[in-house]
Amino acid sequence: MLKQNQKNKRWSKEDEQFIKDNYKIMTVNEIAKHFNVSPKAARGKIERLELNLQSLNRGLAAVWNKEDVEYLKENWMYKQDIEIAIYLGLERGFTKEVVFRKRKSLGLMGKSKRVRTEKQTGYKYHIEYDKKIYSHRLNVEKSIGRKLLKTEIVHHIDCDKTNDDINNLLICSASEHKLLHLQLEHISRELYQQGLITFDFENRQYVLNMPTRT
Repeated sequence: MLKQNQKNKRWSKEDEQFIKDNYKIMTVNEIAKHFNVSPKAARGKIERLELNLQSLNRGLAAVWNKEDVEYLKENWMYKQDIEIAIYLGLERGFTKEVVFRKRKSLGLMGKSKRVRTEKQTGYKYHIEYDKKIYSHRLNVEKSIGRKLLKTEIVHHIDCDKTNDDINNLLICSASEHKLLHLQLEHISRELYQQGLITFDFENRQYVLNMPTRT
């Protein structure tokens, strides 16, 4: 497809807003490709919008250090390439294309995934090839160096299903997992009987009633 030249391209308000929203995180060539115009035409429009390209150091080549690579390895499954580029520093020359090329060279070619929360269970997950990958199970598998068995359950020790810190996760069987929750229920009942947990009828919720220190 032939590129439009600068004179023939009619820039709409939506086009201008797109440029304003993205010129800091996209290269001139990427913006040009998006609108099917030449880089010269894209640069001219950016300059007419009085957006400062100089401050972005577009010609700066990104240099990867050990910490940058480790961050990429730890986050490529959970963050978009542009999010990683922003974290590593646009001013250092990082762009989504730079991050993608580095991922490719390292063999990290699964798509970056956005972490979501499952409404029914509260577990965090991302989608990979149309399959849900749960964060708590993935973190444990990375820690132990193998895939979890289907019969192995990962228990959140503090009962916060969004806290997937490895120190908060415990591998157990289904029966052990059930027993842990029964133990917690039993302890809660004892605390209620001792008056350390009460029920707030107005707000319809259980609350801690710990004695204050004097």
